Amino acid sequence: MIWFDFFRSITFLSYLKISIMKKILLFIATIIVTFSANAQQGVQFPYEEMGKTATTYFEAYRNLDADGMAAVYADDIQYIDETLAGYGGKTFNASSKDEVIKNFKENFFPSAKKFDWQEESRFFSGNQGVFRGTLVVHYKGSVNGKSDDITYLWSVPYVSILTFKDGKIARHNDYVNYPVATFTEKK
Repeated sequence: MIWFDFFRSITFLSYLKISIMKKILLFIATIIVTFSANAQQGVQFPYEEMGKTATTYFEAYRNLDADGMAAVYADDIQYIDETLAGYGGKTFNASSKDEVIKNFKENFFPSAKKFDWQEESRFFSGNQGVFRGTLVVHYKGSVNGKSDDITYLWSVPYVSILTFKDGKIARHNDYVNYPVATFTEKK
């Protein structure tokens, strides 16, 4: 009978250990699920806000509004267009708001009358927005020896990737198919 009581007590102790282990595992599982649910909530990105910022940005760009562009730029924005090297021999890589705005005011805005973003698609993933379409620049100038008083349309396909941080544009990467750009005299 002693042996029976002994085995019964071991069985009972084993049951207690398994019961305690089940409770511990259940507790750990609850903690993991709780933390993972909270972590997933923290990963959500404000796509609607990013879309509004992008629309504001492209509208300012369209209207040659340097102040409007600067308003949505992070102070340490990086603006990169490496595809420009194939068109003009030099990439564009600016790493501050002041540098980007200065470049636009000195190099693009004087001859441009308007930038037309003909957006064909956009999507957001993580903290980035990808924009694809055709850029049409209305500008006054001379092409092939014609008068400076003629307005031209310069049209080119593009992809722009905007990276957002704290509600601002922290990085703008352009991928433009410059070699297929077309020039059309505006009548």
